[in-house]
Amino acid sequence: MNIPDLRGVYVCRETVYSAIYALPVGELRKELIHCLRQGRMTRKPRRSQVDRRNQIPGMVSIHLRPPEVEKREFPGHWEGVLIKGKNNASAVGTLVELKSGCLILAKMNDATATSAAEGFSAALNRMPLAARKSMAYGQGREMTQPAKITQNTGVAIYFCDPHSPW
Repeated sequence: MNIPDLRGVYVCRETVYSAIYALPVGELRKELIHCLRQGRMTRKPRRSQVDRRNQIPGMVSIHLRPPEVEKREFPGHWEGVLIKGKNNASAVGTLVELKSGCLILAKMNDATATSAAEGFSAALNRMPLAARKSMAYGQGREMTQPAKITQNTGVAIYFCDPHSPW
C-alpha cells in the first residue's frame, strides 16, 4: 500500500469550519463547536448582503470627467485625499493640483462629512475662480456631501472607482 506524503498539504480554516458545522451530529457536534473560538451553534454570515457602495448622493463617476483633465493641459483640476490622525481624532485634507503639483492643506476638526465639506470648501475658496474647475476624490464616508462643496465653491466633484483611488 502506497501512503501519500502529506507534509506540504494545507487545509484552509474555512474548510475546517464548514466540515464542523455540516457533518457531525448529536454530542460530537456539541463537543466540536465548544472547541471553536466563538463557540456558536450556528455561523454568522460573513458579510451583510447590502452593498454599501455608491451611497453618496449626487455621485458622478471619474469616467465622466472632461478629457483635458487626463492630459493635464490646463490648471484648476484637483485631487483630494483625507489623512486621519491617531485614533481618527484629527484629520487634514490634501488637495493637489494636477498640472502644477501645487499642494494645499485643508484644516478639519475631525473626519466627518460636515468637516470635510467645510474644510475643502474653505481651501478651494482661497483660490481664484479660474483655478478651481474640478476635483477627484475617493468614495470615503467623509465625502458624502459633494453637493455642498459644489454649491460653496463651484467645483465639479468626480468620484474614483471603488478600491482604486488612483
